[in-house]
Amino acid sequence: MEQHRSLAHVQALKELLDELGIDRAAIVGNSMGGLVGMHFSAYHPERVDRCVTMGSGIIGQALLTPGGVSEGMRIILETYRDPSPENFRRLVNIMVHDPSFATDELLEERSASAIEVRHHLKNFLKPNEAGFAFFRPAPDGEELLARLTQSKVPCLFIHGRDDRVVHWETSLRAVSFVPDSSMHLVNRCGHWAQLEHADAFNSLVSAFLKLRKSGEDRKLDATTSQNF
Repeated sequence: MEQHRSLAHVQALKELLDELGIDRAAIVGNSMGGLVGMHFSAYHPERVDRCVTMGSGIIGQALLTPGGVSEGMRIILETYRDPSPENFRRLVNIMVHDPSFATDELLEERSASAIEVRHHLKNFLKPNEAGFAFFRPAPDGEELLARLTQSKVPCLFIHGRDDRVVHWETSLRAVSFVPDSSMHLVNRCGHWAQLEHADAFNSLVSAFLKLRKSGEDRKLDATTSQNF
């Protein structure tokens, strides 16, 4: 049986850190990258100092949104099937709340990098033809949640209120499971908080990575959330 994608990426990340000789690292990931970071924190907590996610969270039964694949997810899948400039324009536009960020330069950058490694698009599509396999609960779902509820890895979950790809409900679910965690919901923000609110995002993440105790994490909520 093919290994679930999230677990395969966890193994790949471990091998990368081993190869680079990095014993412990802070992990910052957007969307699928954040999901991998959470899985890695659950299975290799001794290797993670802190974990930050943007537009990720814990996938589960939707309570605040309609069931099925989101509008943004459908556009991603359609674009990867047909990586035309027109489809990439749709993809970039669905990622942001403020259309001024969907520049021609960003469109060309995203399109060129994807087309340059077309096998990545094909590999992404293989398990997803029947739906977004990566974003469905993993076979180890119960074990993953059990590990997260016992996790001592400090986590910061950042999510755009206007995210049309992954609803912020997933980060709300994550913060309810991970003991030493906090969530920041960013107004007027889509799936790319690191782009649309770059200064506030960098300030928040930098402060979080410098903290040492969970008590200080609580101070972070009181002092920096107004930046958004």
